[in-house]
Amino acid sequence: MEIGGVEGSVVSIGLPHAEGSGGGELLDGAIAFPSSKRSSNAVIPTQVGVQMLTSITSIDAPTRYAYEIELGEGQRLELADKGVVVVNADGSIRAAAGAAWAKDANGRDIPTKYEVSGRMLTQVVDHANAAGIAYPVVADPFWLAPWVVRCLMGIGLNSAQITRIAQSGSAWAIASSFGYAAVRCVLGR
Repeated sequence: MEIGGVEGSVVSIGLPHAEGSGGGELLDGAIAFPSSKRSSNAVIPTQVGVQMLTSITSIDAPTRYAYEIELGEGQRLELADKGVVVVNADGSIRAAAGAAWAKDANGRDIPTKYEVSGRMLTQVVDHANAAGIAYPVVADPFWLAPWVVRCLMGIGLNSAQITRIAQSGSAWAIASSFGYAAVRCVLGR
């Protein structure tokens, strides 16, 4: 999956357990990728980034979901305030994802976290060890597009603040936490 940006800036991210899923199917603004691993993926493009949902269908499903990030020369993945960033060789941020989250079918929070190793971002979803889980469990990283990250850095925000913006979701939450300038960046105005 590619997150596009201005001036040809693109970040490529592989979906977890995507082997053998075939092509995606367009479903009302989302692209669904079924899988044979007791989980499936859906990608929802937005004006400011992309939401990558993983639907975990049973207790027998994996607990680790690895996203392979295509990194350029000198780039690296780093954890930042429970989220993750792609950092350029000069220390600037190229892309950012908000904190890991997972919820069961009843809206109950499921323990989850990110791990980073080289070019792999792995979301660990501890659904198999929690009692009373109602499946499916849904988990996702939400990635801000490179142009949004560049704009937020331009107004002086750091990696932790940018990952919190990726997590906050709505323009009102962004405005209350980070001010009008951040909302203007995210909305492209």
